Amino acid sequence: MATAGRFMPKSRWKSWARVSSKNRIEIGDWRLRLVNLYSPISNPKLYKLLLDDDSGLFALKESCLINALIFDVGGVLVRTMDRTHRNGLEQRLGLQPGESEFIVFNSEMGTLAQQGAITTPALWAWVQQHLRLDDAALLSFQQDFWGGDRLDTALIDLIRRLKRRYQTAIISNANDSLHDTLTTLYPMADAFDLIVGSAYEKVMKPDPIIFERTLARLGRKAAETVFIDDFAHNIAGAQAVGMQTIHFTPQTDLVAKLAKLGVTIKSNT
Repeated sequence: MATAGRFMPKSRWKSWARVSSKNRIEIGDWRLRLVNLYSPISNPKLYKLLLDDDSGLFALKESCLINALIFDVGGVLVRTMDRTHRNGLEQRLGLQPGESEFIVFNSEMGTLAQQGAITTPALWAWVQQHLRLDDAALLSFQQDFWGGDRLDTALIDLIRRLKRRYQTAIISNANDSLHDTLTTLYPMADAFDLIVGSAYEKVMKPDPIIFERTLARLGRKAAETVFIDDFAHNIAGAQAVGMQTIHFTPQTDLVAKLAKLGVTIKSNT
């Protein structure tokens, strides 16, 4: 049988592909796609693939297959599906549209909370003081602010299926309540091998440090991973360290996007 690194005619390549128990090689339109089926998580496989259109000869060239999938939380796994409550609280408090989100996420104190410089209770104490709310009004603010957020259960089900074959992880710009959020409020922590939160790391996306730490803990090279996020600047940060990326929107056909990167999904059976 022909071995990796040896040149072989196209006709023999198909024979070699059939006897390879670890990979499926699909040939069409003179393009080759290596699809990793059973790569052990601890042993990333490097392949060599070269297509010579003129001679019909094939050789393997170095190419990393995907072994880990990394997701953002807010805007991807959990999204604001209904803005009615949030719009209502802004009108009630005389805030501009979107100002409540700025206060909680993007204000100086909101950023400090995501950087782990202040705690989640300290953030909400500041929000209460900043908006001059009593305890009951603060509770109402929190309920209305989060009231339209929903967990994408279909996406979580997909990730659980992907986890049978790939490592799965989270990188989230979030305050120090992230673990509670992922285990209690939106139970999904079991779908991930690794959870990386900015408050715990003291560094936020798109800083390369948070991506590099995640890769180190997964034991993966950047090219072996796909990072999915809804913010373009975070996507650019992941690309800067060499990760493959998917810029997520609610209209994204994630299965199709992953398939283009060679990611396959086990059936439920």
